[in-house]
Amino acid sequence: MEVANGIDEIASVRAGENIPAALTEVEEEEEIQAVEKREVSCRWLSYRGKIQVCAHPGQDLISDTIARHGRWGDCDSLPALWLELSKVDRSRGKFLDLGANIGSCSMEMLLATDAHIVSVEANPENFLRLQKTVSNLSDKFKGRIKVFNVVASNVIEDIEIFGATLNMGNSVVGKAVGDVANQAFHQSLSVRTQRMDDIFGKTYISAMKMDVQGYECKALEGMNKVIRNIRTIKFEVANRWLLAQECSDIILFEKLRIFGFEIYHGSTILAKPLAHDVYDVVAKRSQQNGRQEYEAIHGATNSGLATMKNKNEMKRNEESLQYSKERLSRYSLFHPTTNGAPESANAWYQNNVEPAVSCPHEERIGPAGEGGKWMCDIDALRNKNDCLVYSIGRYLFIFLFFFCKFNLILLFAVRMISGGKRLLK
Repeated sequence: MEVANGIDEIASVRAGENIPAALTEVEEEEEIQAVEKREVSCRWLSYRGKIQVCAHPGQDLISDTIARHGRWGDCDSLPALWLELSKVDRSRGKFLDLGANIGSCSMEMLLATDAHIVSVEANPENFLRLQKTVSNLSDKFKGRIKVFNVVASNVIEDIEIFGATLNMGNSVVGKAVGDVANQAFHQSLSVRTQRMDDIFGKTYISAMKMDVQGYECKALEGMNKVIRNIRTIKFEVANRWLLAQECSDIILFEKLRIFGFEIYHGSTILAKPLAHDVYDVVAKRSQQNGRQEYEAIHGATNSGLATMKNKNEMKRNEESLQYSKERLSRYSLFHPTTNGAPESANAWYQNNVEPAVSCPHEERIGPAGEGGKWMCDIDALRNKNDCLVYSIGRYLFIFLFFFCKFNLILLFAVRMISGGKRLLK
């Protein structure tokens, strides 16, 4: 077994410094002793009747599910993806479990495949239990797994992480984003971020599960070297968490396409994200050799960072990414007053719905929510001396204000009533 504790080991790492050898080369006996000294309470549960896992002692979604069913269902598809990968890439590397929690998917892969696994978990409370599980494994499993307590990011810094009560799987870096409105969170913990390239830049990783509660974009930005060999990525798309980290499902998809991936939902290739709150997808490269395909799309500088050979393609992708950011800036998809939980449907559509019929130079004017309207070429109205606007509604008054040559004009409202119409000027 090889384990590394990011709390102690990574704290000494600073930007521009090399990762110490102790982070990747840890003596088994020494680390097991360190694990034994840590005080961590476990609810020992049987995973598929073959491995004992250290789960959270109190009420917790993943721990309770393992207690009832002997597994965590989100991990069921991973062995099949690994088997599929073996058919096209005989030089399979390691499996990266990014966002390992207490280790459900890592245990699934240990039991169902021959993969060597690298497990990365950000929340120290989850990591300590994962570490305890690994220390308790039989010898035939210990040599196939390494575990790290670190936040996968694009920078090196100290930051807070927030774990939700009743669901430590919802551990969010930097801010609390709830599964439901007003969800309670444990006291935040200080954690260390690290670029995956700095830790695993020389490790051949061919497949990855990524579930980092909205930190996916930042994680990808820190793994330009690691991702060159990866052929398959299973990840969760959760737009509310992505938006809280200044990303989005659109931007995340674009980043993966820049790296040469296609996004699959089942057997369907997605041209754009689905209109779902949370769902799972798989990103795949189509060529037979992941390393060769990456190098065909990207060059490699002396430092190993990815660069695009096709400059025109890079420019188009960057323009698309910028357009996505600008378009998303119109909306209020992340609602801070509900602690990140969804708004009611009527409120969300009032704030965010787009017109069914489009036109050149469309613009939403007026306040957010009730009262704001989509208009076509509103600048043309601003330049007119006179303007007449019909606003027709049902059981409501709508007052529209426009500037026509600097004159504020109350146009009119129309109210539809039973049996006829009434026009108010």
